[in-house]
Amino acid sequence: GALQYARHSPVIKAQLARTILFVGAASGIVALLPVLARDRLHLDADGYGLLLGSLGAGAIVGAFTSERLRRRWSMNRVGMVSAAAYALGTLVTAESSSTVLTCVALGFAGAGWAVVGNVNLTAIQTAIPPWVRARAMALYLLVFQGAMALGSLLWGTVATHAGIEGALLASVAVLLVTVAIMRVVPARI
Repeated sequence: GALQYARHSPVIKAQLARTILFVGAASGIVALLPVLARDRLHLDADGYGLLLGSLGAGAIVGAFTSERLRRRWSMNRVGMVSAAAYALGTLVTAESSSTVLTCVALGFAGAGWAVVGNVNLTAIQTAIPPWVRARAMALYLLVFQGAMALGSLLWGTVATHAGIEGALLASVAVLLVTVAIMRVVPARI
């Protein structure tokens, strides 16, 4: 089935690795946002909702601009630029003490998240033959959710020792490494 196919498919292995790297690194914002909202920005539940809404609004913008970006650039370049936008949003979020600036940064991050997800998902779907597509997509979702959970654990642990800013800056460093790896291991469409 899907596991055997994925084990022998270099394209699927590469796309799953790209997904693990990006989602694992990018999960820092999602994991640490409640603490950042409370401790640095001094926001209550409504303020935290505003931050999450900014991330979500950015994701919507990213989803609507994804097709236009793919008409201009290669799928891989779109993914790299979007991962870099996510890294920039994370960097600004790590350093900002302004709610407005943090919301704008989270909007950029949300747009980057949506577009990178779209690139990885499209690359996997187009590389999989129809007879195994549903099972391979289930594997992709398992990898995605696992990377999110493990990344959140990692960044929470790093924040315990290095603080929220340190953890988010480390996340930015891993995101930039991920962009470099995306260049070397491109999305195959």
